[in-house]
Amino acid sequence: MKKNYNTDYHEVFECPNCHYQKVIQIDECCRNPLKIVIIDKTMKVDRLLYQCINCGGIVNRSKPLSFKKFSDQIRDEINIYRLKEWLEYIRNDYQSIKGYIDENNFRISNFGKLQEHYSTEKYKNIRKQALIRDGNKCQICYKDAEEVHHLTYKNLPDEKPVYGLKSTDNEFVKDSSTINRNRRLIGLQSIKLRRKITKEFFKRIKQHQ
Repeated sequence: MKKNYNTDYHEVFECPNCHYQKVIQIDECCRNPLKIVIIDKTMKVDRLLYQCINCGGIVNRSKPLSFKKFSDQIRDEINIYRLKEWLEYIRNDYQSIKGYIDENNFRISNFGKLQEHYSTEKYKNIRKQALIRDGNKCQICYKDAEEVHHLTYKNLPDEKPVYGLKSTDNEFVKDSSTINRNRRLIGLQSIKLRRKITKEFFKRIKQHQ
């Protein structure tokens, strides 16, 4: 991944091939760190740490400095107010870019591309053709059809209603959505169970064809 842009406390990287973006907090406390040794007396055992004069940040708070080596360099006690302020700055900095990152990653995902395809006039016309072809009847239970169901997503976005879509009612759509959600939850933990669910799902379709 290549660096795309910086913020005060984060760096945004982007894959040059798929354009997926990832946010990473910088290693230092800020872009211009100026650290001093401080003593932290807020715990049961006193600790020595580096705290930045510029931003108030403390990096690696769980790894205190050696008293033997740094006790003669103590400049001050820990400034809790500035530390909390620094943490709040980091949170706000992350939140300021999170929405853009999430939107970008959703847009380039398969699900995002599918939702974008659903909103096109091309898909709306194909959907309408599929319903007309099936006489506005669900091809599973023959109730009035209100939706269409994809038999395959391989032909997107150049799908054809004759081959790729089947008219269904809302009950079947909810049922298939539940099955798909369960398959996602199962993940790779049980491949056999995923195959069983998929097999039962398509068996229902064949029974009504």
